[in-house]
Amino acid sequence: MSPRKSGAKGGGGGAGAGPPARGPDCVVAQGPQPSLPHEEGRKMPALPPLLLLLIVAFVPRSLQVLSSLRMAAILDDQTVCGRGERLALALAREHINSIIEVPAKARVEVDIFELQRDSQYETTDTMCQILPKGVVSVLGPASSPASASTVSHICGEKEIPHIKVGPEETPRLQYLRFAAVSLYPSNEDLSLAVARVLQAFHTPAASLLCAKAEW
Repeated sequence: MSPRKSGAKGGGGGAGAGPPARGPDCVVAQGPQPSLPHEEGRKMPALPPLLLLLIVAFVPRSLQVLSSLRMAAILDDQTVCGRGERLALALAREHINSIIEVPAKARVEVDIFELQRDSQYETTDTMCQILPKGVVSVLGPASSPASASTVSHICGEKEIPHIKVGPEETPRLQYLRFAAVSLYPSNEDLSLAVARVLQAFHTPAASLLCAKAEW
């Protein structure tokens, strides 16, 4: 079952998704990747406007004369929370477009793609739809480790920034040609956040069950 592209599209909307493009950009040299365990319960956090500011910062000055800066977001949350991700992306896009000052009044546009399952094959097919659009970055997926690993590899080969919003792969990918940016908090940051929440509620004692020993 091939991934379907969402009808929601940033930057004023546009035509619906057609059949997957099979241009030269679809030929990706992808080496063997380790099979990664699926991590349950990981959901993409709300995306702040800082996210799209990072996207604009990655764009070379020579490309900022374009009328639009297009990025792609791969969403893999099929629950009700997935609608919150779409809303966060739309609000961040509109906020950035209202304050950004670049030549030719360029606007940030976001193309949203849905991933039905954690599959390297489906992810590669989705990336073949994304690359011909000339995106400046790819965001996600959040809770599909194998798919996120595939996206990182392809973005590394094409030298496109990959914005990670999920936990790091174990083991981490090596020898990528372009470094990814992770917006996912570290285990230390998560531990401090939990401790401060408990302190705010004046909780005298609490038990925390951790999935990883480094917590």
